[in-house]
Amino acid sequence: MSNVLAKFKDKVSQIPEATAIIYEDQKMTYKQLDELSSKLANYLYKNNYNTNAFIPIYMPPCPEMIISILGVLKVGAAYLPISTEYPVHRINMLIEDSNSKIILKNTDELLNVNVKQIDIRNVITSDYSQLFDEINGNLAYLMYTSGSTGKPKGVKISHSNLEYILNNMQKYYPVSRDDKYILSTPFTFDVSVVEIFGWIYGGGALVIPTQENSRNFRKLAHLIEVHKVTHMALSPAILNLMLDKLNKDDIDKLDRNLKYLMVAGEEFKVSLAHKAMKYLKNVCIENLYGPTECTVYATRYRIDHDFNRLSVPIGKELDGVQIKILDSKGMEVPIDTQGEMYISGEGVAEGYLNLPTINDERFLFIDGKKYYKTGDYAKRLSDGNIEFIGRKDYQVQINGIRVELGEIEDIILKEIEEINMVKVLYKNNKLYCFYQGKKAIESDDIKKTLKNFLPSYMIPNFYKQIDQFPLTINRKIDTKALMSYYGDTDVPSNVIQNVVTDTQKNILRIFRETLNIDRMSLYDSFFDLGGDSLDVISVIIELENYYNINLDESVLYNHQNVSELASYIENRLEQENEITKQVRNANEDIDIDHIKSQVSRSYYKNNKLLGAIEKVYPVYYHQKNYIKDNFNSVIEHQN
Repeated sequence: MSNVLAKFKDKVSQIPEATAIIYEDQKMTYKQLDELSSKLANYLYKNNYNTNAFIPIYMPPCPEMIISILGVLKVGAAYLPISTEYPVHRINMLIEDSNSKIILKNTDELLNVNVKQIDIRNVITSDYSQLFDEINGNLAYLMYTSGSTGKPKGVKISHSNLEYILNNMQKYYPVSRDDKYILSTPFTFDVSVVEIFGWIYGGGALVIPTQENSRNFRKLAHLIEVHKVTHMALSPAILNLMLDKLNKDDIDKLDRNLKYLMVAGEEFKVSLAHKAMKYLKNVCIENLYGPTECTVYATRYRIDHDFNRLSVPIGKELDGVQIKILDSKGMEVPIDTQGEMYISGEGVAEGYLNLPTINDERFLFIDGKKYYKTGDYAKRLSDGNIEFIGRKDYQVQINGIRVELGEIEDIILKEIEEINMVKVLYKNNKLYCFYQGKKAIESDDIKKTLKNFLPSYMIPNFYKQIDQFPLTINRKIDTKALMSYYGDTDVPSNVIQNVVTDTQKNILRIFRETLNIDRMSLYDSFFDLGGDSLDVISVIIELENYYNINLDESVLYNHQNVSELASYIENRLEQENEITKQVRNANEDIDIDHIKSQVSRSYYKNNKLLGAIEKVYPVYYHQKNYIKDNFNSVIEHQN
């Protein structure tokens, strides 16, 4: 059987000692990855967690994630990705819906779930055999997407579906031995599938950023430069933010290393296309389109440097794909005429798990072929390309992630009985929640409730309680009129305080520019004013560039207003300055050669990362950078 496991096995045989995985300062060869994933497969098989089972994987980006995925596939099961940032209720919902019996993790944390928890670290360090004869399973993975009924839908993707997309990727974005993908997408979203497996087909490697680094554009640019990353996937929103916020040196790192930049998940605007071509002159930039139900991508369009269109098409079909654009009566529409896209071919999923009625509605047979009814309006252009127009239903894309607004509304109505009517709207990359209640209901109470059920990107940014919903002449909610109900006076704000320090003044400026608001005090929460994950990234980059310090996303989550964040920044700067003075005045007290030798010896003995050495030999940030810069030369010398 030709599938991703067969391709992986071939590479293990051909290039066993070639690097497969790069994570921080750790490298793993094809042979090591094969042996560790086989250990897991042996454990799963001997404990009867095998063929056609769904096995949840609960991990941040790390080598153990890839080991787990391959181990699950080897035993004939399908992997179910679960984010470590999901609320417990959602995790249990996915486990129950998939009838899973275990969950794989790589943490000592005891999860509040009703299935057996397996710490993969204990399995791969055990004496299970490093050899395993793969079992052919039907399904490769189960990917959940937002559902309009308040419950996520599990999309069943087969090995043949997976083979379809990976063959297309290797044809149009070929990987060679020197090439590398970077895992820049959370593995709960289907774009990650190409990143997780695409490098195998050409014998390349996968660079895995830590969860924190995957959200820090400067660190991503650094990883791309250091490891010579060639393949990257981004949503238009993330690409736009990167090009706006990264300095020229960091953008140049992308331009001189990347061969292919695959952009997908939402509309690729013409202005962004021109901006990308301006800054990334040496990169092949492609706009791709495809629902999860059609295995990641179904169309592609290359943005050439002579691009001069009024809109960016989603392109033409990938190999093995057929697309019809039909009217409301199921008839094909003429060229340049709007209709709904129906997709057929090798990428069309088997269907949704446990949802036969919805399967009958969305997976249809036309002229003897199985088609997926996308719900997307589009038109075929005279040159054969397809232009995406929009959705016909209540679904939106938030930073490339598909969200059914009805799922948010359904949870609010079910869980907060005082609310008798609710409408969630999406505008300018923000979610607005309008609600009608039997009494006054605080927005914080709605937020707290939603956090128990939904990922953070599905929680509305703004809330407005109203007495009565405006209606159209057809007695439907007038969404345009509804948005006019929310004004600047609805932005929560404490009493305006005088700005005392330069740091406060600067942070207040950055907050206001990022959130595009004027009214704001030193004590207003960044998130209460509408800040989301992309806004956090933007603020962190601005602060790092301005103060020349390294910051983590958690800084803003832990210091949410101007006053608290300014105090933190001022303390950090004071500490950095003090350390710099100590280093300058006491260089003779820092025995770098001794530290390097101890680091090297410990690395070989325990196969640990550099960070672990600090437990024995604490070093300051400045010294650590020096050690890292010299670490490889020490290793080469000892070899």
